[in-house]
Amino acid sequence: MKLDLKSSPRHIKRLQNIAKVISGLGDVRVVIDDNTKGPYFDPVNKVCVLPNGDYSDDDFVSLIEGFTCHEAGHGRYTDSEVYSDAFNSVLKSSEGFTRFDDGMNAEFESLAEKRKAYSRAKRLTGLINLFDDVQMEEKVGNDYPDAKRRLAATYALMVKAGRMTPDISSRPENPVLFIEWYLLNSLRVKVLQQAGHKETLDPFFDYAQKILSPVISDVEEIFHDALGCENTQGCESLARKTLALLERLRDEAREQQQQTEQEEQEAYDESETETETDTESEDKSLESTDSREDDSEDDSEGQADTSDNSDLAQEGCSEPSELAEDNEGNN
Repeated sequence: MKLDLKSSPRHIKRLQNIAKVISGLGDVRVVIDDNTKGPYFDPVNKVCVLPNGDYSDDDFVSLIEGFTCHEAGHGRYTDSEVYSDAFNSVLKSSEGFTRFDDGMNAEFESLAEKRKAYSRAKRLTGLINLFDDVQMEEKVGNDYPDAKRRLAATYALMVKAGRMTPDISSRPENPVLFIEWYLLNSLRVKVLQQAGHKETLDPFFDYAQKILSPVISDVEEIFHDALGCENTQGCESLARKTLALLERLRDEAREQQQQTEQEEQEAYDESETETETDTESEDKSLESTDSREDDSEDDSEGQADTSDNSDLAQEGCSEPSELAEDNEGNN
């Protein structure tokens, strides 16, 4: 029989007790939200927000217990100010920034500049979260063995559901798509000793190694630096290094695209020039032929009667216009 989690105060209370122990916050709350796209922790209001579902389903129970341990772990082992400071620093250093208003909303000279800055700031904090999830879960697992088991079970379910790796069935070739997924899963397997789902991870890692081969040394350098990460501040440093790599690859791809387009345009222009040259040669050949024909007609007309000359002159007048029409068709 289906059991709606949101309608079960008893089970919500149990999850809240788990959250209190792990977060160390006596007033932490657990809220079940039908509309949330994923679980998250609100550090300001001390709330763990979790998705609703069927709590009679064993997989959903495992998923929610792991979500609770994860989000509550942010309450104890994550420095949320690092996120906000990093976010604002990106905005402040972005082109077109003018000021922060009283509500700390950034103002820019143009909407396009604002969107670009906010997009980059969100990308940076997303990367901070990638590394922060690992350093935080490592601490949670060390301090609470039951939580470590729950976190591993949740990761396995997420991997099996295809939520921790990109779709490789279409054989995508853009390395940027793989760098974040590769780092996240590699760190979970190596640092957290989480097995995940072998049937999903093995082909992903094999394909990622192939796609990332041109930049694997850069990626592995970040990976090895992350092995010693112990706090959110260290995660910010790793995130900035990763963002720099991603932006470098993006810029190189754009330059390559521009170079390819330029080469294609030059090849097209060269082809057009050759075509025009061939057409001019054909026109000159036609003009030469016409000239010889006219000379021949003049010689024969010179021996004809005067009355015939008038008729021949009229007949000859039609030829240049016809040739002109022919020449226009060749151009």
